[in-house]
Amino acid sequence: QLLPETAARREVQRKILVGAGYTSRTAWINLTAIRFTLAFLSVVLIGYFLITLPSSAEPWLMAMLVIAPLLAWALPPLVVSFKASDRRMDIERGLPDVLDMMNMGVSQGLTVPQSLKRISREITNVHPALAEELTLVHHQAEVGNMPQALRNFSQRIDSPEVSSFTSLLIQSEVTGTSISRSLTEYSDGIRSSLKERADSRANLASFKLLFPVALCLMP
Repeated sequence: QLLPETAARREVQRKILVGAGYTSRTAWINLTAIRFTLAFLSVVLIGYFLITLPSSAEPWLMAMLVIAPLLAWALPPLVVSFKASDRRMDIERGLPDVLDMMNMGVSQGLTVPQSLKRISREITNVHPALAEELTLVHHQAEVGNMPQALRNFSQRIDSPEVSSFTSLLIQSEVTGTSISRSLTEYSDGIRSSLKERADSRANLASFKLLFPVALCLMP
């Protein structure tokens, strides 16, 4: 109750933490504790420097006494957000390979849960984040059911590719239809989408570099 966070803000933090791989229920409390600790340590450290350093450094230290706690408070959520973004990109890059491997498994007579269990072991070294998520899907399917486990996967990772992937598997699991051809077509579609997205980022990067280069060349 003493944490200065609203329920809506805690829910946003929880989604970001889950996307970064921190699935514990107390992850957002741990994040807030880290932010408090870093801010407090920065105040203590700068206070020590105020006592030990000469008075000529006092104006700079007083400014750091305000800036450092703010940075220490804001830095951990930014780190978690960057990790969630990198993890989502790694999962998106690994989905086409998973679809191809699942297509081979389904074609050989394996069920969707058996294919996911096998694939999660095979891609651990290449796509560890996706392997972790598929393992979690398999465990949740053993406790409950596969459609709900796939929905949880879609809720944890905020990505259109993941949502389409889980929708495809849920539909095949509920209706019992063959998904071999759908997996092939969807794998090609994801690769095309990722390629277009990469081209868009490359074109945008050249535009973003224009202003720093101009400012650096101006002097």
